[in-house]
Amino acid sequence: MISTYSVVGLANTGCSKITALAINVVPLPTVTAVGGAICPGNSFTLSPSGALTYTYSSGSAVVFPTSTSSYSIIGSDANGCISANPAVVVVSVVNTLTVTVAGNNTLCIGESSSLIANGASTYIWSQGSTTNTVVLTPTVTTNYTVIGSSGSCSDTTNVTVIVNPLPILSISSTASVICLNESVEVTASGATTYTWNTQQNGNTILISPTVTTTYTVYGTDANNC
Repeated sequence: MISTYSVVGLANTGCSKITALAINVVPLPTVTAVGGAICPGNSFTLSPSGALTYTYSSGSAVVFPTSTSSYSIIGSDANGCISANPAVVVVSVVNTLTVTVAGNNTLCIGESSSLIANGASTYIWSQGSTTNTVVLTPTVTTNYTVIGSSGSCSDTTNVTVIVNPLPILSISSTASVICLNESVEVTASGATTYTWNTQQNGNTILISPTVTTTYTVYGTDANNC
C-alpha cells in the first residue's frame, strides 16, 4: 500500500511551495515449512518458503534431533522485512517403519497385478525391482517380499499374489444332427455363468438353426475368471 505525505513551505515573502513524498508499505513475509519423520541417527533438512533469507532456531537448515523436536524459522524478504510469526516445524524421530502394500493380489492366469509399497523412502522387491510400484504377471500363486528402508530403519512385508486358473468349458447337446425346423438343447458346463454368441444366458439354451451353425459360449467362474 502506498501512502502519500505532503508539506507546504511558506517564505517571509509570502511565496509557498508544496512537496509530496510517497511511502510504499509492503506486507510482511509469511514463512511456511513442512515437518517430517526420521530414524535415529539421521538428519532432516528444513525447507522453508515464503521469504528470501531465513534464520533457524537450530542455527542451520540441517538438524540432527535425537527425539521428536520443534524448530522455528524466521524469514526476511527482499525489502528487509521480517516475518511477524515464525514457522514452526516438528521433526519426529521414529524407531520403526511400517511398510504396507496395496493393489490387486488376486488374478486370473494371464492377468497382471500392480502392487504399490508405501511407508519408506527406498524399496527392494524380491523380484529385483527398486521402485515402490511393481507390475507382476505370475503364472502361479507366488509370494513376494518388499523391504522398505529410510536411513537406518527398515521393514519387510510379504504379499501373496493368488493366480486362479481359467475355467475349462465343455458343451453337450441332445443331438448333433437335426432336421430343418427341429430344435435342440445345448448345455455348457465348467463355469458359473454363461453368455452365448446368440446373446442368450444360462448354461442351457434351445436353438433352431436353419443351416449348419457354430455356437460359442463364454463362461465365467466364481473367481471371475
